[in-house]
Amino acid sequence: MKVLVATVEQKQFDDILNMLENSFQESTTSFFVDHALSPRDCLIKLRNDNFDVVILDSSLTGEDPSKALAKIHSAAPRSSIIIISESQSEGEALELIRLGAQDVISQSQLSRSELIKTIYRVYERSLANVQVLSQASDLILKNTFDGIVVLDLQNRIMLWNHAMERMFNYKHQEVLGKVLSDILANIVVSYETFDIDEMNIEIARTLQGYSFVGQNKMLVNKGQTYHFQPYYSPLHSRSKRVVGTMIIFRDMTEKIRNALEISGYRESTKQLANSISKMIFISDSDGSRKYFNKAWLDFIGIESNSLNYDTWLSNMHPQDKAKTQSVWQQAISERAAFNAEYRMKRNDNSYRTIMESGTPLFGDENEFLGHLGFCTDIGESGVTNYRQDSQQNQKISSPKLVFETISRSSARAEESVSTMDNSPIGVWKLDTNFVITKAPPAVVDQLGLKPGDLVGKAFYEVVPAVSKEFLQMVLAKQETLQLNGQKIEYGEANGNGRKHVFWDLAAWPLKDKYKQVIGVCISTMEVEEKNVSDKQKEDFVATLVHDLKTPLIGADKTLELLMDGTIGDMDKSQSEVLTMLRRSNQGILRMVQNLIEVNRYDFSKPDLALESTFAFDIAADCVEELSVLASQRNIELTVELPRNHGSVTADVFAIRRVILNLLDNAIKFTPQGGSIKIWGEETPNVVSIFVKDSGIGIAEEELPFMFERFWRSQKGKGQAVGTGLGLYLCKQIMDAHEGEINAVSKEGGGTTMSISLPRRS
Repeated sequence: MKVLVATVEQKQFDDILNMLENSFQESTTSFFVDHALSPRDCLIKLRNDNFDVVILDSSLTGEDPSKALAKIHSAAPRSSIIIISESQSEGEALELIRLGAQDVISQSQLSRSELIKTIYRVYERSLANVQVLSQASDLILKNTFDGIVVLDLQNRIMLWNHAMERMFNYKHQEVLGKVLSDILANIVVSYETFDIDEMNIEIARTLQGYSFVGQNKMLVNKGQTYHFQPYYSPLHSRSKRVVGTMIIFRDMTEKIRNALEISGYRESTKQLANSISKMIFISDSDGSRKYFNKAWLDFIGIESNSLNYDTWLSNMHPQDKAKTQSVWQQAISERAAFNAEYRMKRNDNSYRTIMESGTPLFGDENEFLGHLGFCTDIGESGVTNYRQDSQQNQKISSPKLVFETISRSSARAEESVSTMDNSPIGVWKLDTNFVITKAPPAVVDQLGLKPGDLVGKAFYEVVPAVSKEFLQMVLAKQETLQLNGQKIEYGEANGNGRKHVFWDLAAWPLKDKYKQVIGVCISTMEVEEKNVSDKQKEDFVATLVHDLKTPLIGADKTLELLMDGTIGDMDKSQSEVLTMLRRSNQGILRMVQNLIEVNRYDFSKPDLALESTFAFDIAADCVEELSVLASQRNIELTVELPRNHGSVTADVFAIRRVILNLLDNAIKFTPQGGSIKIWGEETPNVVSIFVKDSGIGIAEEELPFMFERFWRSQKGKGQAVGTGLGLYLCKQIMDAHEGEINAVSKEGGGTTMSISLPRRS
């Protein structure tokens, strides 16, 4: 028996050593006692040698005994721990045992008889546990369907379980002590010698575990075919030295047989589906349609190797896509049957009304596989008395039932004609980091790119109109979110700027067969930028705001003259009335100016008057201009903007408009008696300005949308008037400067807005 005594006091060790020597002299048990003077010394000795019992002075466990005991168990998982405690409290002793000690002796009760009795008790208990674990391991090794081989460092076989005997046709007594490669050399697989690459074994020992991903087919036991996959793992001694390798041969025979059977059913299903006139499809668990039968191909007028989900979907009437996709997405999310009615372009370019029913498919373990769909052309009369086969609403739980269900299907048809231009649409697949794993060819071609150029890139970088925060919200809310009328720019910039289209987008969580979220699906559909009516409305608004601007400026100048006393002196009350009138007039003037600027940035390339300037000076001037408003609301302004700092090349008027907007918002949404801090930061490449207030803040779910047109916080709508264009315009101006605008906020906890401008060489 090996005992390690861990104590900082030499006298305590000597006392324990004398107790043990006197006791073991009277016993036939051989023993070895060592001394550790510190926690570090204790761990080193436990890692380098095998100790049956550790006697630990409680002073070495520190303030957190759980961490000390965890480290000892990690270094020597099979060693029993006895703690010598200063306390006599039974509660503390039970707590130490709960944390991992096998027993506890109080210092006052420490005696030769008590110590020996405790050592033997924990030692025998440990031996019993080892025996139980050994029996359990033997039972697992004997009854598992996985083949298990244990090799020493010379690759000699030390263990060969029953499953190995069954698969390799060698009894364990025939192979024990022999080199694995010598045994495998006598096994013939597909007329070649079967071999396990010894390099995999070496890698497993070096990398602390390695899985070989290939599958090997074997012919043993009178022609019985076995498929298996080997896994490699190192074996360690109690001191964590590598002493061998374990190879687990996972029996894949049944799984591969089932896969072949399913494949056979699929081929039979496809042949049957192609033989009937009803249009049939099969989709995956994410809704992507992977198979269309001959009736669908004939209807679309396309070859089988050319029809895919995106090509098929692009033939649907644009006005029906959003509603139909919503029905599909709900069916996918709920793993349920569905019905949908939509118009689809036929091979003669006419639109037909299609009645579609989908039935969920489930595997043997009830995993969701996708949908089996039946479609009927119900013609121009819009007949909707389509009779559903009762079998189509049940769960189909095997490929055989799919085959039988299709066998019961029949077709009916009536004709209709309608026309409309086609609109490209596609479904994108992203992983949980929003990296593109699938890009729809039809949409990507429209942008002048190739799907392969986009796979592996972050979607929010490829399509900046869809922010990373929006995609994070999709995963956080676990529901479908939509964005309409997003402007998507593409191509190289020319004299007229980059090309652009407008998209409606829907995004929803992508789940695997175990209902675990594995990414995000995004459907994108091109929409017309503006119809004639919308264009007329925009022209009217643009003309209106320009016509309003002139009288508002005139009114402002008149009020200024009145307040300056040009016409005559005024008393205090008259002056206050004029001040209020001018402030209201200036607020309306700012809204009109915002509308003009939004129109300029949206529908023409902004003509920036770039010049070298100091951003901190612009911000300081803006603070000075609005300081009166802050003072009237008793808001404390803290300004840290050193003059002649933050040099940038920018449009001074535009940047001034951004900073004034941020400051004005901060004042409007900060209660009286609050505070606002404005400061600047600069690096060799970027100049940033921050505006932090102690106001009402913005709800987390609203942050992704705050730079959209006409957005206004739900909480702030009752506190101040506005068009909801201010922050949208700020974003447009910062984009034109190749800069950034960001917001950090918490509802009830204030808001920090920041803008960043690049330094230009």
